[in-house]
Amino acid sequence: MTKTHTYARFKKEPWILYDDAADPYQMNNLVGDDKLRQSLEEQLDAWLARMEDDFASDMVLAERYGITVDERGIPPYRYDQNVMREMWRRVRGERSATP
Repeated sequence: MTKTHTYARFKKEPWILYDDAADPYQMNNLVGDDKLRQSLEEQLDAWLARMEDDFASDMVLAERYGITVDERGIPPYRYDQNVMREMWRRVRGERSATP
């Protein structure tokens, strides 16, 4: 995103490019404008390089950071039900079940 444009790349979806000044409601995707897209692509690549971001997929990131995920790439969320019950008691202003 720049001050005048929104440009987003996705791994599995169509890319988007909008001129936010001329099209504030983002109704006209300009991704087919090769010159404009190339300019923003170069800016994005330079920014990703400065950030040391290799634009890795979700599965690669999960493996890189040691996060266990299922075949859909979703991590198994586990929580202690007693902790959750106690939290909701406090939210509702109830007394604690444990002394």
